[in-house]
Amino acid sequence: MDMIDHKLSRIDAISYVQSSHEEQMPSLLDITLNHATYRFELLTAHLRERHTSSRVGRGSHQHEVYHMVLYVGGRGNFSLNGILYPAQRGSLVLVSPHQPHSFAPTEGWVVYHEVTFALRSDHAVFPGSLADVLGHYTGRREVVEDVQALDASIFGVVKGQMERLVADVTKVSIDWFATYRKMIELLGRVAALGTDAVADVVCSSLEVRARDYLAANFRNPELSLKRMAADMNVSPEHLCRHMKKTLGVSPMTYRNHLRVKAARNLLRSTNLPCKAIASRLGYCDLYAFSKAYHRITGRRPSSERSSGTAV
Repeated sequence: MDMIDHKLSRIDAISYVQSSHEEQMPSLLDITLNHATYRFELLTAHLRERHTSSRVGRGSHQHEVYHMVLYVGGRGNFSLNGILYPAQRGSLVLVSPHQPHSFAPTEGWVVYHEVTFALRSDHAVFPGSLADVLGHYTGRREVVEDVQALDASIFGVVKGQMERLVADVTKVSIDWFATYRKMIELLGRVAALGTDAVADVVCSSLEVRARDYLAANFRNPELSLKRMAADMNVSPEHLCRHMKKTLGVSPMTYRNHLRVKAARNLLRSTNLPCKAIASRLGYCDLYAFSKAYHRITGRRPSSERSSGTAV
């Protein structure tokens, strides 16, 4: 099957590269921050882009754009921030400006879908990561990892959305309003990958602040309910009572769900040892990490790694 995908990828690759359409693009995805307006520009979009490894090798590079890359075939390793990740079907990579990266494999061959955009004002580029961009669009900051190992159903949804977007922008006559609607749907789907579905509730102001705070600090080993409440200028009792009422869980339980979710993604998308993952997520030792993981998921971290992705 891989060989068939390999051969087909050389036949049906489709690409869009921005040409002279910039003045026709609507301002639906522009961002205004600190009195500066950053204009959204769809730069490139590719389906079934194919790369093979090279004896010479391809060094990492960085630039002032945002990439969304979904590997759809082949197998190898790609580089992001100096770390090698497995480039396999179902791997979604989100790259922000100035992050060193190389999507070409260090071995073997890979096929991927790719969408690249920029946010620029007259004098600068948008000063934020892709997660920050999604936060501006959705009104909340979720934990969206740079590398995601998508399960079969989510992989199919994201893949289909990318393909519909490219189908629009490769038409002879482009309907930019319809195209941007598809771009918004794709960005919304990616943002939703960071949503921790503990409860489906309407967010209050304090809840939004608490979720944002935990999204930014859940890896901190020194984080406690007392410290969080002090930073948010509320009492620990009020904060805990409010989050239990709106989300159904305490702040620290919510934090633990974020840690385990991040751990699951690292187990599926990297070859980092469990001890390194535990340290990265702020656990005091491997035993505490394994115990917390098992308590929430009912599985050991090692079994999550052996199961791999579902695609």
